[in-house]
Parts: sequence; structure tokens; C-alpha cells
Amino acid sequence: MMSDLTSFHGMWEFEVFGNGSEVMLAFHGFGNHYDDYKVFEPSLGKRFKIISFNLPYHGKNIPTNPSKEISYNKEDLKQLFEKFLAINDLETFSLMGYSLGGKIALQMIELFPERISTVILFAPDGIQNKWEYSFV
Repeated sequence: MMSDLTSFHGMWEFEVFGNGSEVMLAFHGFGNHYDDYKVFEPSLGKRFKIISFNLPYHGKNIPTNPSKEISYNKEDLKQLFEKFLAINDLETFSLMGYSLGGKIALQMIELFPERISTVILFAPDGIQNKWEYSFV
């Protein structure tokens, strides 16, 4: 399994926890780190291989051109994870997301509905539209 994924705008690093036969992609919240999901290894690690990603601008995921702000749109996310799934020969997978990571998990559900087995969300951001988002 890859230790990082070269994307269009830098790197999405990740760590793998557990040794189960199913795969779960995990996305942390704003200001957090992929290590946050290591706590789930004792309870979920027998069923799942948890691949926990550092989100852009977290960990070593720094843009290749720091003077230019980078954002990912839905198509970028789709292309990035189509590549990741193909390289790692993953047909189906599960998702886990906390806060901002929950928003990414929700987007992944929309992008890959037929390939997702299980979804676990903790305080997912983006389920409800809030005026603060349009203001910011």
C-alpha cells in the first residue's frame, strides 16, 4: 500500500492502522492529524484496515507553491480518489469522518455511492447549511 499519494497540488499523506480484511478511509477534523484515528485500532482494527489521511494544509500536506492558495473541488476529489482506489486495487471501502473530515466523507458518498460499505460520522460538518458559511 502506498505511504502517500501525489495529487494535483502536492501530497495527501496517510497512515494505515489495523489489519482487517475490509478497508476504511478516515478523514480528521480541522487542525487535527491522521493519528487521531489510531485510537480506533483496538476496536475496529480486526475488521478494518484503517487508512487515515491528513487533509490538505495539515501535517506534511503543504502546497507545492505556498504563495498560491489551493482548494479542491468535487472533480479534483473524485479524480484523486479514483487514482488512489485503482492503485490500491480497492473495489469497496468504508468511510469515517470527524467534523471537516465528515464533510469529505459526505462528498465521497455522493461520488462513490455503489462502492461504499459502511459510514461512521462524528459531528459531521456540512450536513446543514449555515449562514456563517455563506458569510465567510
